[in-house]
Amino acid sequence: MLLTRGTWLSRSLPALRSSRRPSLAPLAVMSSTCNSDHPWPCPTCKQWRTPSLTVDAGVLRQNEAASLPADRLEVLLIERANPPFKGCWAFPGGFLDYGEAPERAVLRELEEECGIVPDAGAAEPRLLAAAGAPDRDPRRHTVTLFYGIDLGPTEKAPVAGDDAAKAQWIPVARILGSGIGDLPEGERLRLAFDHQDLLARLLDFHHSGKAADN
Repeated sequence: MLLTRGTWLSRSLPALRSSRRPSLAPLAVMSSTCNSDHPWPCPTCKQWRTPSLTVDAGVLRQNEAASLPADRLEVLLIERANPPFKGCWAFPGGFLDYGEAPERAVLRELEEECGIVPDAGAAEPRLLAAAGAPDRDPRRHTVTLFYGIDLGPTEKAPVAGDDAAKAQWIPVARILGSGIGDLPEGERLRLAFDHQDLLARLLDFHHSGKAADN
């Protein structure tokens, strides 16, 4: 049978389109098997595997009451109560909820884990970095958005909550060691995940007044 140009297009375009992209399955709740090593999309829920999104809060303060000048710059950290890195120190943070803006999520995590809410006139959270190395979290591939947080002039005393065993202000010199606090290697505070690198970004922002280039 002789096909006209219009007839050929009407019959061929659907096949061409379906061959160029995967079919989109209806939205479904991902099953517990979705963290397995099976091929993707998942044979159970038909969804494609994507990284999880987290937020972390970077907060600094000047403690003029510190006995040593090198100890006056402090960073707000939590001691993790759960694996991975249980017992290690980290920035306050956690997973983004569906439908939640990252800027609101980081303030929520700060309040849940440290009991701290910025003053009403404090500046909005400032995005300093995005970190997403596939092996940065041993649980699964996570991408974190790291924000610098301005608390305002009011003194804030952290109170640990949620999955934080402790929450406190810690001298930056205890983390950086020699060069600022001149601490021996064994006495330095090591941070969980890649938070050592995130601290460097926070200090860049603190010293320069703007986020370092990505």
